[in-house]
Amino acid sequence: MDYKRIMALDPGTVRTGVAISDPLNIIANPWGYLESSDRQRFLDKVSELARENSVSMIVVGLPMRMDGTKGTKAEESEALAEELKELGFDVTLVDERLSSKEAEGLLIMADVRRNKRKKAVDKVAAAVILQKYLDTRKRESGISDIIDTEGA
Repeated sequence: MDYKRIMALDPGTVRTGVAISDPLNIIANPWGYLESSDRQRFLDKVSELARENSVSMIVVGLPMRMDGTKGTKAEESEALAEELKELGFDVTLVDERLSSKEAEGLLIMADVRRNKRKKAVDKVAAAVILQKYLDTRKRESGISDIIDTEGA
């Protein structure tokens, strides 16, 4: 059986964090980051990475303000999502509020040194966004209920 993965992007002006799910779409794995200052080159790299990893969907982080409104950064994420859709990808936007803070906290708990945290935070934030999406999808589909009752 050929399983399809899900990729998440945590868009940034200079770098975009990337995470890719396991084949069963249960666990988000930090992949790395892509330089995002050259838009066409960035889109080409995303397409290439998606093909290489059998990605069926791309989750794009949507940076909402704490009051739930959209700002300029959210509009940029929506524009990216539209560009990815035009390239033929199934795309969904996920609220990414506090994902970078959560990623930073996870790296601190893992005792990652400050100079290495800066390099890792983008990919970990993308993994936080992807894991949030995967968990929500699992909960909404009732898969967790099935798993829980089988163990009883």
